[in-house]
Amino acid sequence: MIICKNVVKVYKEKCLHNIFLTKNEQKSIDED
Repeated sequence: MIICKNVVKVYKEKCLHNIFLTKNEQKSIDED
């Protein structure tokens, strides 16, 4: 898992993207 940095740019590019992927993975598991 990507650890969020204190840099806003890194947070938006990495963390939010990681959260988005995580939610999609959870959806896939629920649907499966």
